[in-house]
Amino acid sequence: MSSTLKTADPEAEDLNTEILACENKVYATFLGPKPDVDALQELLLPDYLYIQFSGNIWTKEQNIRSLQSGVVFFSIEITNAQVKKLSPTSAVIVARVLIKAASGDRDLSSETITSTVWVKQGGKWLAQLHTSTAVAQG
Repeated sequence: MSSTLKTADPEAEDLNTEILACENKVYATFLGPKPDVDALQELLLPDYLYIQFSGNIWTKEQNIRSLQSGVVFFSIEITNAQVKKLSPTSAVIVARVLIKAASGDRDLSSETITSTVWVKQGGKWLAQLHTSTAVAQG
C-alpha cells in the first residue's frame, strides 16, 4: 500500500512524502474485517465530503457508516500518485487506486482515479474532500 514520488525540489519531495503517507494512513484504516473507524475519524475534518464514483456525495458520518456495512477490504494499492501544493496549508493528491474488496461472496474490487484535498490544521494534515472515479475502460 505505497507508491513513491520523486522530484528535484526537496520541499516538494517532503510534501509528496507527507501527503502520500496521509493517504496511505486513511486506506490502512479500511483493511481487514473491521475498519478502524476511530483512527479514520482522526484523519478527516468534521465537514469532510466524499464524492463517490457512482455520483453520490457522502458526509464524514455517511462514509464511516458505509465502511461498517460488511465490506471487507483485502488490499489497497496507490499508484501513479501526484501531489500538488495548493497553498501553504493545503495540497491535493491524485492517484490510481487498486482495491481488492468483497461483501460476502460479492466481489467489490475496483480500479479508480482518486483525489484528496488535504488541509494542515494544528500541525496535522486532515482530509477535506475525497473524490473517486472509475478508470475508463479501453
